[in-house]
Amino acid sequence: MERANCCNTACFGNEAENVVGVDIRFLNNIRYNGKIRLIVADGRELPFKNGQFDLVSLFSVLEHIPDMDGAVREAFRGLRRNGGMLIQLPNEFFPVDLHSGLPLINYLPSILKNKLLRLIRYEWLIDLNLPNLKRMIRLITKIEPKALIVNIEKIVYPEAIITASTRRISKLFRWLGIFHVLPYGYLLEIQRAL
Repeated sequence: MERANCCNTACFGNEAENVVGVDIRFLNNIRYNGKIRLIVADGRELPFKNGQFDLVSLFSVLEHIPDMDGAVREAFRGLRRNGGMLIQLPNEFFPVDLHSGLPLINYLPSILKNKLLRLIRYEWLIDLNLPNLKRMIRLITKIEPKALIVNIEKIVYPEAIITASTRRISKLFRWLGIFHVLPYGYLLEIQRAL
């Protein structure tokens, strides 16, 4: 069994014969832990054969790719028939940007948001394209009409992996029970048709 993972590679490494982690920023192509290989590639043009992987995961990656449609199309190209795909995406309506810890930044009109980000030297956030859950479902069914969205889970990250500035609001949201309505993000489990 071979699996491709565009982020959080080690998460799948213990249960597969081969794991490939893809990122545009790795320093070099390396293999570690015997079966996990990390390569540098653009998510819109992957160096893999059609139908090479049993499982493809896109964790916290699509918001960083300007051509989200192309990246999802390319992920399906690498997925075997009846293969599985996991897509994790942030909740665009969460009141704190999880990349920076900035509160309410995603609620501002783009022109104000971009000016503020430049002012505080967070220009790297300007290019983020937070995917909308409904848009992602439409995109998946457009690219792969026979794909079945098996499950959609609300995600609440453990405090250990979120930015320090977000931990206070996380504790408050847990205490108030808000995460049931307003999660950090979503995990889509998709099954490709035969």
